[in-house]
Amino acid sequence: MALRGHKQVGLVWLVIQICACSLDTTPVITSAPELSAATVDDTIDAAAEGGASVVASSQVPRPSAPALSDAGLPAPLLDAGEVSQDDAGPTAPGPVAAPSIDCDDSAQRYVSFAKAHCASCHGPGSPGAGGFASVLDVPALIASGKVVPSAPERSPLFVRLSTGVMPPLSVVKRPTREDVDAVRGWIGCGAPNTQPLACQADCTTFVDIPTRLTTMVNDLKVLDAETRADVRYLDLTHYANAGHGEQQLNQYRDALAYTMNSLSRAATLVLPQAVDAQSLVYRIRLKDYAWTADTWQQLIAAYPYAVDYDPNSRNFPIDDGLLIRLREQTGTSIPYVQADWFFSHAVRPPLYYALLGVPGNLRQLEAQLDVSIADNIENKSVARAGFQVSGPSHYNRVIERHALGVNAGALWLTYDFDAGSGFSNIITHPLDFRSTSSEILFALPNGLHGYMSVDAKGARLDKAPTASVQDNRANDRVIESGISCINCHAQTGVIVKHDELHEQATLAATSVEASNAIVALYKDAATLDALFAEDRARYQSALTMLGLRSFTEGTARALDDAYAAFLTAKQIAGVLGIREQQLLAAIEASPGVFSQEALALRMPGSMVPRDRFDAQFAQLVRSLGLGTPQAP
Repeated sequence: MALRGHKQVGLVWLVIQICACSLDTTPVITSAPELSAATVDDTIDAAAEGGASVVASSQVPRPSAPALSDAGLPAPLLDAGEVSQDDAGPTAPGPVAAPSIDCDDSAQRYVSFAKAHCASCHGPGSPGAGGFASVLDVPALIASGKVVPSAPERSPLFVRLSTGVMPPLSVVKRPTREDVDAVRGWIGCGAPNTQPLACQADCTTFVDIPTRLTTMVNDLKVLDAETRADVRYLDLTHYANAGHGEQQLNQYRDALAYTMNSLSRAATLVLPQAVDAQSLVYRIRLKDYAWTADTWQQLIAAYPYAVDYDPNSRNFPIDDGLLIRLREQTGTSIPYVQADWFFSHAVRPPLYYALLGVPGNLRQLEAQLDVSIADNIENKSVARAGFQVSGPSHYNRVIERHALGVNAGALWLTYDFDAGSGFSNIITHPLDFRSTSSEILFALPNGLHGYMSVDAKGARLDKAPTASVQDNRANDRVIESGISCINCHAQTGVIVKHDELHEQATLAATSVEASNAIVALYKDAATLDALFAEDRARYQSALTMLGLRSFTEGTARALDDAYAAFLTAKQIAGVLGIREQQLLAAIEASPGVFSQEALALRMPGSMVPRDRFDAQFAQLVRSLGLGTPQAP
């Protein structure tokens, strides 16, 4: 998986990698002084002076804000209409006395700034540009490492603002010096929470591993044996434990509901069922999504976070009886997976195709859907539109609709090209063009959409050829079946396009027969609009029936973006199922058994790329004494 941005926040980590040692293979902490769970908790309590209790932000003594200076601020931070006191030329403004910051008022100042300059792209209901929709959610900002309380210069949010990287230079209205000072002051004051009813990063009651397992075991008790064998669980607990607020969690919940039903060939929409009071652990039944036990086995074959817990562990003793009961009653070695991992892998080939039952070629898909593309074209019972410019396409493009039956929706496919001349020119060859690949969108029985990419011969592709099309949202520009299509179509369904070649192609036709064929295949705007409206209404009806809280362009990919982000120590602890303080205390107590990478987590603001963490997960589990990692 391609990693995203985060160059600045990962700098410390990368420096350490240059001289990092190979991972230690010590399976448990034995050479170091004994670190019991009680010892860890004592260490935590001593450091926190109160342990796990949460104090309202208004009760916490706030530090004085650091002295502020605008010396050296880049020009982009000035409003378009703002003029330097020295207007004799383009010389940057000189230092001025920093305004005093009232920490009690700093949160509101930050809110005002964020709403004015950031929230339209990174706030609630926004597209969530760059996978970031939590600019007004302080717990999420802290949990993700975008804000390091009391350390503006180590906070990526402030760094990008102060260097003029954000907002993008294309944005006309620029933040002023006062805006930048306000953000710096707010972070310097400890980043007090902007949401009165929310709490800071540790507001959610911590859910430990035994509690999580007990929740699932108790849920199974009320089900009969046949149903239990069909049940699996998806888990969001690690995000709540890492401090993500309800706003962000709700986006994850919506993404989960949408994704599960987008991977279903069943006729009915079925929401995953929360089985705990905090709505963090979700039950799914395989048959609700037309899955089988074999389908689940394909999914978990690559799951990296499964652990056989050790009840005799010195550090984190966990009753393995709970996990054994879960496995016995569900009939699988891995009865639950973390929801973000599930999303990130389930919406990408090969799992995407496997879970949705997409066959190996277009002919087989036609058979599944009971449609014949060739017959429809011959009978002129299709609707086409050809146009010169399309966002994903490098050259001209043709789209084509095939009805799937009464109230069953439609199959849409594209014809894409790697050249603009010869038989790739749809103006001169509207009937006998030769495409190089196709992207396919087809209606699922539940009203949502499935996707497939094929080559010129109809063979299924995991990734579309970049010579023909590209995904402008992806770092590598590659259209990947599933996720790229979801990113483009999730909010609206089919995208409205109109024919641009009808008249030109008719004039260029070499015979009356050819002209009539063009007219029959390439539809006028009114006809296409009616078909688009029909298909969009079917899709929107399904979205409405899902009852999602707020479904935006960013919602569908929220879990994927969260999974791809760099991980803080708190997030790593969440994935492991322990507290951040426990993780750091264990590392501090026995540094000799941990890798250099793990030791770096003690540094404030340290963040780890997901792939590096996944590669070291097993060793980290052993070093902590959690148990034995299950090999995928």
